[in-house]
Amino acid sequence: MRIKKIIPPALLATALLLAITRLAAADGPGWKHLFSLAADQTGGHLLRPLGLFIDAQNERYYVTDSGHDRLVSFAKDGQFRQAFNAGGALKKPIDLTRLTDGRLLVLEKGRDTVTEINLKARSVTPHALEYQGRRLAPRRLKLHGGRLYVLDQASGGLMTLDDNFQVTGRIACPGCRAGFADFSFKGDELYALPQLGHEVLVFDAQGTLARKIALTPAPEFPVSLAVDGEGGLLVLERHTGTVASYLADGRLTGRHLGAEQPAGGLSYPAEIQIDPWGRVCVVDEGNGRVSVFQP
Repeated sequence: MRIKKIIPPALLATALLLAITRLAAADGPGWKHLFSLAADQTGGHLLRPLGLFIDAQNERYYVTDSGHDRLVSFAKDGQFRQAFNAGGALKKPIDLTRLTDGRLLVLEKGRDTVTEINLKARSVTPHALEYQGRRLAPRRLKLHGGRLYVLDQASGGLMTLDDNFQVTGRIACPGCRAGFADFSFKGDELYALPQLGHEVLVFDAQGTLARKIALTPAPEFPVSLAVDGEGGLLVLERHTGTVASYLADGRLTGRHLGAEQPAGGLSYPAEIQIDPWGRVCVVDEGNGRVSVFQP
């Protein structure tokens, strides 16, 4: 005689709750996948994209296609616009920004430089950065308030640069062994994410630590940070391929996306940003694309 196994109602309810929780973590409540920045005019896809610059004025996305040694631009609606390799001069570009005079600044991992591209003069000039006699390994670059900020991978410190690409200051991570993983801005404040990711440090315009935001619970394998207009925090988790969202006081509100999501699932994502139109953009290195979501 076959005995039918009866699952206790309490155990069944727990299992159902866990399944719902996993589904919510994968899909993210209210997050809609809009499109991906992935293919050029030939249908060729990005290979190991690592950085994103959003040009609000011209409504363009610029992606560093490090595997193909080029920069690729897309329109606001996700349509391909142009691919550019500076005459073959780029060596593993990983991040970029644009100055107000139109010059492009590209971080090249292949040379560990900030490379200045003057499109009008058709010139490409790499700048090696040094601090206290040590060569820097720049891995993230942002322009804010007329000042250049570079994240040095070797020390984990944040450096400020002048117009001649000389280091003018350093923002250290107090009590951190490995330094910062990423940084972002809201108004005049700089938000910095330590490698371990259990808190976010907020600095004022002079680089003085203003406050700390404890993240509860802490994210797993944090790699990138974005701050919304209300001070809410989005922390990108590289190995889980999820985004943890927090209130301005550090309380977790949800986990979004995930590798198992049918549309827009992430694989070893590298960077997260919020674009000027309120959309969340994730540089998805493993899948060779930048996925754009409406939260």
